[in-house]
This record gives sequence, structure tokens and C-alpha cells, in this order.
Amino acid sequence: MRHPTRAFFFVSALAAAAAHPVPAGAQSAVVSEITRLKELWIAAQLQKDSATFGRLLSNDFLFTGPDGNLLTKAAVMNAVASDQSRRPSEVGSEYRVQVYGNVAVMHGVITITFKTDSGTREARLRFTDTWVKQTGALWRCIAAQGTRIEQ
Repeated sequence: MRHPTRAFFFVSALAAAAAHPVPAGAQSAVVSEITRLKELWIAAQLQKDSATFGRLLSNDFLFTGPDGNLLTKAAVMNAVASDQSRRPSEVGSEYRVQVYGNVAVMHGVITITFKTDSGTREARLRFTDTWVKQTGALWRCIAAQGTRIEQ
């Protein structure tokens, strides 16, 4: 494991947060905020807006892609900015957010429509995003993972 201290800290933070439940009203506010940020993420992807990704992702962010590759924040921002795919739409659904103090884990599905020379095709990904409330009360995504849903 590349960051055993980080993994230990993350697991410890989740355990500590689970011992101190988040009040229902606060949890609802966090769920709304994380959902808003994911929708901002989707819009940024469609608009090839890597600057927005820079604000949403922590500096040590890592993404595990459907092919198993691991991408850093810089690599994700570069991929978004240089994306040549023709995507008229990207829609999030099935959102589920679990809140553990200053940590939120979001699960959901992203449906992407691509234009191709022969028409359109659709791809679906099930994702997991891990968000941490950082300095200045800003939520940043520290890790994300996407898995293709076979049709």
C-alpha cells in the first residue's frame, strides 16, 4: 500500500465519526451539498472545465478507473481539458450519500451518451466518491472509483 498512514487515518476517522452520529438536520444539509457538488462535477465534465475539477478535488485525489488505472488530480484535470469525445449528455442517478462526521461517501450511477459516426451509444458507470470536509468548511473529493455496468 502506498500510503499506509493515510489509509489508517481514513479508517480511524470513519470509526470515530460512526461513534458520533450526525444529527438528521445536519446530515440532510450534507447530502444536499454533496449532491450539488456531484452535479457541478458532471456539468464540468460536459463543458471540459478542468478549473472546476481543480476546486472539487483534493490535492491528493486519486481516481480508480473502470480499467483499473489510477489517476491523480493533475491527470484527471488534464483528461477533462483534452477530452475529444462527443458527449451530448451525462446524467447522474441513484444517488446515495452516507455521512460520517466530516466524511461523506456517495454512490450512484452515471449514464453517458456519446455521439459516434454511426449514431449514439450509451455507457453506464456505477461510482463511489469519498468527500472530506476540509479547511474553510469546503467539501473536497479525495477518492473516486467508477465501474462499467454491462448492458
